[in-house]
Amino acid sequence: MNAEFKAAKFNGICAALCLLVIELTKIFPASEQLQTPLAVVRLIFLIAALTLFHKSFHLISQISGSNVCCTFRRAGIVTIIVLLCCAGFYLADRSLNMLILFGVLPFLWCFLLFVWIVLNFKMARIAKSKIFSSYAFLLIAVATLHTLHSVQSLRAFTQPFLAVADLISDAVLPLLLVSVWASMRDFSNRS
Repeated sequence: MNAEFKAAKFNGICAALCLLVIELTKIFPASEQLQTPLAVVRLIFLIAALTLFHKSFHLISQISGSNVCCTFRRAGIVTIIVLLCCAGFYLADRSLNMLILFGVLPFLWCFLLFVWIVLNFKMARIAKSKIFSSYAFLLIAVATLHTLHSVQSLRAFTQPFLAVADLISDAVLPLLLVSVWASMRDFSNRS
């Protein structure tokens, strides 16, 4: 097995485990005193996951000749620019708080979800793994259900499925992501 592939797989597994830890900290109720330290821990694990995914995608791009790392990097740059602009607008005029919260940040969240789904479909194509595609399709299903639930007239229809969607997004998706990266086979000699 190629050393670059081993490193990419290891970084991907560690990043997925970081995301799993973030989700596990949300399951257990925390007291008021633990909310701030828990948020700091989640932020540290998120930064670690993003760094490890960047390393993994960089190695995979080198092995396969794809643009997975470039897509990930561009999404990160767009996110940083949007968040800095939001912070600047908020500091300049605090009355823009609702516009930023309900106007800009949901579009940023949708953009990041779209990029994450595209990255997983690219990884499915590169690694020839159907599990990456399954992960992306589950992500699409959960996001679609939550979007439909936000429409007032569809709430009665989507309410019964919301608990299942939350269970999938909180427990199944992070576990599936870890298993996807752990089961990835060496594709460095197939490119």
